[in-house]
Amino acid sequence: MAAGERVIGISLLNLVPGAIGGQERYIRRLVDGMQREFSEECVILYVCREAASLWPELPAQWRLKRLPIRGGDRVRRILYEQLILPFHFKRDGVGVSVHPSYTAPLGPGADKRMVSILDAQLAHVPEDFGWLERLAWRVFVPAAARRADCVVAVSKAAAKQVSAAYRLDEGRVHGVLLGVDPFFCPGPSEEREGGSVEGLAPFILAVGDTYPHKNFDTLVRAFGEEIAPRDPDLRLVLVGRARRGEAAIEAARGATGLGSRLVRMQGISDERLRGLYRSCRVFVMPSLYEGFGLPLIEAMACGAPAICHDLPALREVGGKAGCYLDAREPSALAEAILFLVHDDELRQRMSREGVLRAAEFQWERTVAQHARLLRALFSHQPEV
Repeated sequence: MAAGERVIGISLLNLVPGAIGGQERYIRRLVDGMQREFSEECVILYVCREAASLWPELPAQWRLKRLPIRGGDRVRRILYEQLILPFHFKRDGVGVSVHPSYTAPLGPGADKRMVSILDAQLAHVPEDFGWLERLAWRVFVPAAARRADCVVAVSKAAAKQVSAAYRLDEGRVHGVLLGVDPFFCPGPSEEREGGSVEGLAPFILAVGDTYPHKNFDTLVRAFGEEIAPRDPDLRLVLVGRARRGEAAIEAARGATGLGSRLVRMQGISDERLRGLYRSCRVFVMPSLYEGFGLPLIEAMACGAPAICHDLPALREVGGKAGCYLDAREPSALAEAILFLVHDDELRQRMSREGVLRAAEFQWERTVAQHARLLRALFSHQPEV
């Protein structure tokens, strides 16, 4: 290593493509952007086997180290992160380590560390996790938070919740809003307002893995009990992987007799997702907890009028372009959806305002804020 060279290590051990939801988009856009921000720096990406081919080309000073673990093997991954990764940092001369997904080594590692604790999901909705996962997270996440020199959350609302959950000085936790890919944008006029996508029009859309806090079972009940009988042409499309709340969704489907009017999609491409955003009559996010709500801003970017549960983070993201209500009440949710479905002028206005709102969310700004925080850590540390 040349005298005075600074080394940044980025731990990507949990980056399993297609398996970690919105975290994956955040991590990949962060790494992509840092290649521009730190193109002349020595940066080492520590990746699991599944992510080894994600960046075939890197800046000249960057290196990718494929570690002998699978990110999907959670127990071995955590043990490797805690016991072996610090030795890689030491051997490679890492001055600042970046951990973009909640955890970091408990023991000595790099001189300074930045940890992204994206939200306080574990503290607010522990039912999303199995007992072993809850136990592990209750050890490793608070410890990572306390040992971090800089903590990043994905909104000001999430930053406050993380500070409270892990008893951190609010000045150490920085709320950095995410961006939205330019790929998510309005389509041709014929694709909006009832344009048929895969024979689904007209339809209501909800996007997210089916964890209990996503509250999709309430949406299904609202649709089956009050919306479907009053509008026999509408369908409900739910996109996301099956998780711990899937049984409640299926129970609500059976109880309301929805049958094929509830369409479940899993593992779809971004192209199909964009088509659904563009052509849905209304996008609904009934989630009872969010740190940011990436599907909300993606839907708005595509021109979908959006209804959300009234949460600080979702208001921070959607601004005046969204419609906010108590989504725990099926009747209130149904009335809002039906009102918006049948009010063409309001829907068009919300669509325009949503596109304008989404334009404010740029990944370049997200990366620049991370870069400033990272450079601040180096400024307090002697160069290697």
